[in-house]
Amino acid sequence: MTSINFNITRERCPGCDSNVLSHHKVIICECCDTIYHAKCSEQSFKFDHVKQMWHCSQCFAFKSQRYNPFNSIIYDKYDPNTVERDEDMETISNILKDCRSYNMTNFNRLSKNILNHNKPFISIVFNNIDGNASNFDSFITDMSQYDEKFAVIALAETNIDEENKDLYKIDGYSSEYNSKTDGKKKGSGLGVYIDNKYQYSRIEKLCKCSDNLETLFVEITNTEVPQIAGVVYRPPSGDIQDALAELDVLMKFLPSNNVALTGDFNVDLLAQGRNIAEFEQTIYSNNLIPLISIATHAKPGCNESLIDNILVNSTERVLGSGILESKISHHNPIFCFISGNIKESSNNAKLKPKYDYCESNIESFLNDIGRDIYQSNFSYDEEGFEKFVETVHEKIELNFKVDSTAGFQSKRNRLMNPWITSALIKSVFTKGFHYKRWKASCTKINPLGEETLY
Repeated sequence: MTSINFNITRERCPGCDSNVLSHHKVIICECCDTIYHAKCSEQSFKFDHVKQMWHCSQCFAFKSQRYNPFNSIIYDKYDPNTVERDEDMETISNILKDCRSYNMTNFNRLSKNILNHNKPFISIVFNNIDGNASNFDSFITDMSQYDEKFAVIALAETNIDEENKDLYKIDGYSSEYNSKTDGKKKGSGLGVYIDNKYQYSRIEKLCKCSDNLETLFVEITNTEVPQIAGVVYRPPSGDIQDALAELDVLMKFLPSNNVALTGDFNVDLLAQGRNIAEFEQTIYSNNLIPLISIATHAKPGCNESLIDNILVNSTERVLGSGILESKISHHNPIFCFISGNIKESSNNAKLKPKYDYCESNIESFLNDIGRDIYQSNFSYDEEGFEKFVETVHEKIELNFKVDSTAGFQSKRNRLMNPWITSALIKSVFTKGFHYKRWKASCTKINPLGEETLY
């Protein structure tokens, strides 16, 4: 006689650890499909307003979030036919869906793929560098590994003043800096590097530094359409309400298109709350759309957050965006490609900066002008004054003028800084290798990774 086993495995509710029976009201996690009693859902479930989904507390704690509020606008999962098609919303939603993390190989493939489709672009990268003194060399070494030479490199938390910017040059780039806040040794300061093939001007009225908000803007002028690039840093120690008010006023001065505003806003778009809602209201009311939708900042033992972003007001020009896996601080570099090309010009315009007022050039100028003034007999009349002015002008051209065809040569090289050796560069690569090994060892069960890799 064949025996029949009537012991059927029942579903157990993780909320109360008791069986789920057929007559019980239940709710199912839309992420892992685990069944809970409806009466247990109040304690065990959370609603993800970003994805418009219910998650159990375990999935909510460990899920990889993506910011895309436009997805719920263009698509209703309960009744897809009720929502009218909106091409603009769909474009924005697709940009946020396509945002991803890139290693060096995949990033190089992406940039080549865009060029292969005959789409010239302006590339922008941003990173909260957490101090030029400690991380600038590593950052530049990392960036040099990529095939793409970024048109604009924006930095936050440089922790240096504007007069020290010549200590941190990049070959083939011009730079603009904002000094750090008075009295702060760290957690302040902005910098922007512009490829020498672009002509640009600093927009002084948009550059500011307060306890609540720091901003730096430039306008690239020799492209088919002028492109404004800005970098923002909101110190977490400042008042966020005042910062958002200052940001709103600043955005009112921006043109209605061709703006790319990047930075560390210290507002986590993957979280929820009043400050996040007010930040969204500020940027969307000024027609600025975020391009980054995944976490950009992570510390061991802490939840990942999306506090760095790139805001644009011409989404039709966006060709790609994402984050780079290589990082030298707790922040991943973020980037975007915007369609654009250098306009053809019959005259060979001189690129900025035209003059280099470094300390050695100033010393040489003072020596030359001092010697000529004492050796020359300038008459005390209009002719003598004109001769004096002409002499000063000649010395300025001689000592400060830069050869535009040669570009700037960085002082951060082995001749000026002999400690930058091949062994040091190799150690930077080794550090990146071990970091990737440790990152791969982090799991839900062991979020801190293997201790042997610390």
